[in-house]
Amino acid sequence: MKLLTICALLSALSSQLSAVAQDQSPTAITRTRKAGDVLRMKVTATADVAGTEVILERTIKTEVKEVKKTGEIVIAQSDLGGKVNAGGQEIDIPASGPAVTTMDKLGRLVKYARPATDMSIVAPEVEQLLLVMQDYIQPEKAVNPGDSWETELPNPLVAEQKIKVKTTYVGLDKHEDTPVWKIKQAMTVVVDASGTKMTADMVFLADPTSGTPRAVEGTIKGTPTQYGPVDLKLKATLLKPDAPNASNTPR
Repeated sequence: MKLLTICALLSALSSQLSAVAQDQSPTAITRTRKAGDVLRMKVTATADVAGTEVILERTIKTEVKEVKKTGEIVIAQSDLGGKVNAGGQEIDIPASGPAVTTMDKLGRLVKYARPATDMSIVAPEVEQLLLVMQDYIQPEKAVNPGDSWETELPNPLVAEQKIKVKTTYVGLDKHEDTPVWKIKQAMTVVVDASGTKMTADMVFLADPTSGTPRAVEGTIKGTPTQYGPVDLKLKATLLKPDAPNASNTPR
């Protein structure tokens, strides 16, 4: 009887170990996109600007305009507007854009263009960096939990200094009771001739069926602006297709 009990325990342990092995098999971190796909994300950014806390809430619309035979993807990104609260004073933000970007099949930026009429407290090159920092770069092959991959990208501010990116697949997690990939990404970029750096540490919770981020959170430090370097705390959440714009959301 005791022998049968031990055998049953060993059998159960074997099954559990087999399940763990399956859970830790390599994962292909990929994005599935097609022309016409539209996503909306509510983005909240908090910053200290010249001693004043500024909270910006807006809705960003992303539309896939074209998927090329090379795998490159052309995306139009529009700011649908929202609100900014600066020291307790609330102001409406008008809609703007779209900015048009081309990404390669791994999510690396190939081309960026924004409307010349857009007004911003940052240069177009800095806007390009912010765009790159708010999405993750995919690996060239399947990865295990804990695996990292490093990427160098062109620097629009200092051509001689590449953008350094380290991306890590943490493993499976949950977001609102739904399984997601948890991906961390650290980015460093030199922004001037004296070697001043802008950094980003971001966490992406992505849908395993499409690779689409369902939630993004992190910090961006040393953002060059007309008011001097600014640190940002970012939080973004994917909205349902029928969700209202941030500018119309009751607060």
